[in-house]
Amino acid sequence: MIETTSQMFDVEQQANICMEAHDYAQALQLLKRITLYAETQANMELLRRMIPSVIECHLHMQNYAMALKYIHNYDYLYQQSETDVHQRRFTLCKGTFYMRTDEFERAEIYLQQLFQIALDEEHDRNLITYGTYYLGVLQRSEQVDKGLSVASLVEMYVSQQPDTPVETLRLFYIYYVALIQQTRFALHCEKYLQKLAQLYEEQSLGESVAIYHYYDAKLLFLKGHYEQAFARFEQAFSHMNEAVSYAEYVFFLQTSIRLFEEQSLFFYVAQLQKRYILMLENTTHHKKQRNVKQTVQRMNLQQAEHMAHHDSLTNLYNRYYLEKEAQNIVLTSRVAEENCSCAVFDLDHFKTINDMYGHVVGDEALQQLTKRIQRVLNEQSCLFARYGGDEFVILLRMPVAQAEQTMIGVVEAIRTQPFQLANTKVDVTISIGLVHNEQARLKTFKELFKAADEGLYIAKKNGRNQLYICS
Repeated sequence: MIETTSQMFDVEQQANICMEAHDYAQALQLLKRITLYAETQANMELLRRMIPSVIECHLHMQNYAMALKYIHNYDYLYQQSETDVHQRRFTLCKGTFYMRTDEFERAEIYLQQLFQIALDEEHDRNLITYGTYYLGVLQRSEQVDKGLSVASLVEMYVSQQPDTPVETLRLFYIYYVALIQQTRFALHCEKYLQKLAQLYEEQSLGESVAIYHYYDAKLLFLKGHYEQAFARFEQAFSHMNEAVSYAEYVFFLQTSIRLFEEQSLFFYVAQLQKRYILMLENTTHHKKQRNVKQTVQRMNLQQAEHMAHHDSLTNLYNRYYLEKEAQNIVLTSRVAEENCSCAVFDLDHFKTINDMYGHVVGDEALQQLTKRIQRVLNEQSCLFARYGGDEFVILLRMPVAQAEQTMIGVVEAIRTQPFQLANTKVDVTISIGLVHNEQARLKTFKELFKAADEGLYIAKKNGRNQLYICS
């Protein structure tokens, strides 16, 4: 039986209900049905909407290998504007994945980006959500001062948003409590634990309840109530057994053992060590351990770095790598008193190609464009990156005349020979804005990019299919 878009809408509603009920296995089955339909019908918008939900289910079920597979395979769908809600959900999934697998530095890149966007837009709901996840990675990576600053800001917005989802509030207060307990003001976390207790009164289930019990136990320990603290720790670990990842379980258990060791309470140490040994003998935990380790460590370092720094569609450097490296290139060229040129360009009428031939053909156009330009650049001193969508950036560390000649060659390489798309020859052109820092004397890549982007706008205004050199 041939399924329809309206049927898929009903299936999506069922999947959302399953996710709200924490029935992630059933939700995943429904979501896979929708993604299969979307791929068969080449419905990229539906696919972009579904993939983050699929990844979220795998993360909740601790299927980290599958979560990474979806992140890697569908990354190309989300190389668009940061204002796109699906792109942000996908970025949040990536940040959450790397936080769950203890790749905190990489998680921080994605979560900080989302938090900064929410700050710039002054979007209260997003600021609380993204701020909470960002706070989580700061807490786990022990960046206490930065974490407390973020927590104070998010707390202010929480007080103004009474309709904040309960699970978001739970996570926020858990991360806040964990940060405070890492300072000399650890006892001051009690009021936040009381807020958590109120949030758990109506529903004590969920992934975060075990972590709440843990930090409640730690507060009892810090107050010197060791017997009560141990009982509470035991309660926390009994909940954690299936609720958290192997890495988190080990972290919490080892930290608890260390606390009792520091107070020479070896009876309690022995009890916790027995739990640790049982955990090591438990095949379920071994599976969790292999799941996490094989997800990240199965790839060698070169592959992992390549995934983090490259666009999966074109294999060019991605925006994150560009913004990280470009500033160094600009500064180095200034110190050496050498020119650094920045070119910003995109395809003319790219939307028409997508509308006429579909997004798959549009992606193919971007791939063909990339290969042609790489042949022109050859091995010159350039950083070529996909900024997002059909917009690209080239940094050229070379004399002004050579940079201009190179970019003229890029324009000619695209317009002189039609692209072969969907068994049809299609004429494609590009517009470029080019600025030379030897002349502009700008201090940062951000300023250089802005000037070149304005040049691109002028090239478009002047009729497209041309290079505009900013004066």
